[in-house]
Amino acid sequence: MNNLDLFICAHKEYDDIGLDNSSYKIISNRTIKNNSKLDLIQTDAKLDDRMWSELSSIYYIWKNVKIEENVGICHYRRYFNFFNDVPNIIDKPILPIQRVENMTNLQAYGICHNAEDLKTVSQIATSMFPEYKKAIDYTLSSNLSYTCNMFIMDTKLFNDYCDFIFTILMEFDKNVLMINNDFEKMLYRIRTMSDKYLKTFDPCDNILYQSRLYGFLAERLTNAFFTKYKNDNGDDSIKELKVINKY
Repeated sequence: MNNLDLFICAHKEYDDIGLDNSSYKIISNRTIKNNSKLDLIQTDAKLDDRMWSELSSIYYIWKNVKIEENVGICHYRRYFNFFNDVPNIIDKPILPIQRVENMTNLQAYGICHNAEDLKTVSQIATSMFPEYKKAIDYTLSSNLSYTCNMFIMDTKLFNDYCDFIFTILMEFDKNVLMINNDFEKMLYRIRTMSDKYLKTFDPCDNILYQSRLYGFLAERLTNAFFTKYKNDNGDDSIKELKVINKY
């Protein structure tokens, strides 16, 4: 028997794609139809997933779900490539294989989003967690990135990760954007700053896409978090796996 709780973040009807390992559980803060044999955890709407994406479920897990040993996050359409053959032993964090860009992470963010948001979040992160400054600077200037907000890690590291991510993003939400988890305020911000947010190609030229702001920023913070983890524990302290899209 494995020692992993692996949550599938879903915001829409979930179809049976052949998962039959009991480690998997579907989690959603929306009312969705579950057309599979997997358990469904229906959460409250503490964080609006139209802005926070899978972070809404991650936050709920952090605050409400008792995890015995290890916790993992995947998506209704993205999974680590072991699929049903869930590892029996998790001895190091698992992340998607790093993506290589032909530009820095800051430059890439600016192409699809408002680069000023990432700069501001990085400043907040450095101020609140000064021990991460080196990792944050590296993340912005590097062309390597972990994507999708997918991971597997033990509960202690998960708690540290969530404290880092949510402390920074909630500060940004409340005291910089002054959105206070209000979706209409987010839409208003994007509309009134359309020159910063809306680009000239799909899917970036879309207000609803841009409203998923905190999920996009979390990907970059995730890179900083695990950059420091590798700096502290060595490059071989993390395992990378391929991500597969099921539909």
